[in-house]
Amino acid sequence: MDKVEKSMIIIGIAVVILSLLFYNHAFGDYFAYRENKWDKEPTFCILKPTDYKDFKQYGISMGKIVQAVNTWKQELNQKTESHNWNYSIKVFPTYSSLGGYDCDVVIEFVNTGGGPFGTIECYTIIDTNRQYCDIVIYDQPVNHVLSTIKHEVGHALGLGHRLPWTKCDFAAVILSRDIMMMSAAKHQIITDDSLNALIAFYGKDGFKEPNPITDNKFWITEKPSKCV
Repeated sequence: MDKVEKSMIIIGIAVVILSLLFYNHAFGDYFAYRENKWDKEPTFCILKPTDYKDFKQYGISMGKIVQAVNTWKQELNQKTESHNWNYSIKVFPTYSSLGGYDCDVVIEFVNTGGGPFGTIECYTIIDTNRQYCDIVIYDQPVNHVLSTIKHEVGHALGLGHRLPWTKCDFAAVILSRDIMMMSAAKHQIITDDSLNALIAFYGKDGFKEPNPITDNKFWITEKPSKCV
């Protein structure tokens, strides 16, 4: 655990204690859904990192990369006790090797740092209503690669960031350790709140049609009773 992470945890705990002492407050935070929603089982195409040897030095194998993409599917199927959250994963050595393969989401790695850990762009072809998503994972710092993959796959499935409901709720978000927090930190996890948000978004039948109409653009984990 680095100094920044320790400081964030200490600040978060302090805010929680002060809130409990001085405010009648139930912590509130939420997910903002993205526009993309799949009406079929999507296919994730992973482009093998060009600097894969460097990845392996840090213990990051293609198996672990595939597992990071698979995690959402496994946890959703386990939570709903169904097999309706399946998606396919294919690995390709280069971008050109994709050829005409029908990819719904393409994950590629860029060997540069200094920017965000990862980005995603989803778009729809108007004539066919066909949806695609492109995920870019920046391989520096390497120790954030796997968690960044999980984070961006959460976006690809339709989740936005986990955000505080009010200025008093930052501690609740930080302490949740949710993988969908806006800022990356070590030891982040896919929480029940993340899974429940996707279940509310799609229904328990997962990617099968028809998906429920989402009138509310947000999944509220808990609404605050009072916050000053």
